[in-house]
Amino acid sequence: MIPGSRALAVWLPSEPGTDPLEHRMTFGLGAETEDPDHPETQHRKRTTTMSTESNLHRTVPGLDSKDASKIVEVAQTRLVSLLDLQLTLKHIHWNLVGPDFLSVHEMLDTQVAQVREATDELAERMRTMGGVPAGTPGAIVEHRTWDDYAIGRGLVTQHLRELDSVYTGIIIDHRKAIEASAADPVTEDLFIKQTAMLEMAQWFVRSFIESTSAQDLSDEDLRRLVEHKTGMDLDEVGRNIDEMNRVGANISGEGAI
Repeated sequence: MIPGSRALAVWLPSEPGTDPLEHRMTFGLGAETEDPDHPETQHRKRTTTMSTESNLHRTVPGLDSKDASKIVEVAQTRLVSLLDLQLTLKHIHWNLVGPDFLSVHEMLDTQVAQVREATDELAERMRTMGGVPAGTPGAIVEHRTWDDYAIGRGLVTQHLRELDSVYTGIIIDHRKAIEASAADPVTEDLFIKQTAMLEMAQWFVRSFIESTSAQDLSDEDLRRLVEHKTGMDLDEVGRNIDEMNRVGANISGEGAI
């Protein structure tokens, strides 16, 4: 109670957005209400106003709030994609078998670390813009628009070919996000940086696929590949070798006579 008041005051809970002073009740004859011009009353009103105004900070200076909201929505879909990619990469990391296991196993851990860093950067950018990044398992399931990774235990080549497809989908959507975030060059630059990282990761995956593909070829496919690469006719090469062996055998026989 303000000094000088003769009223017995009882404070009732205030409704959101209302002045607590309006919920004060006084009892007794001659009771005086609070003076709205009293310094203590004015201080409380100013404090209430300042806390309300602080909630108006929604995004970064110079960026329209509507543009910010749209970009945050785009960023949320990319955040879910990166979170899903982390889990998929670890799943593949655990379930590889076959040639080049160790090299690919270690490569995937490097990619997991890169994607985790990108995920954290994107989530923090969303918060900077006034958004609320949703990174729970439920959020991943809710926002995901693609099928779950289907391969369990499998050969290195099987997983890498499937992972190549995963990267293709993510990169296409990240490039769309670059276009959608043009109103904010900072977020646009972040998407560009992440897309470059994803494309390099896919390049590593594709390089392993190319180096191991010959192991899965049939004899006929391998033959065609060699002829294509060398420009030679292997049938002709075989005939030449047979002729050389025949001539060599004849020379050896004549020398022994």
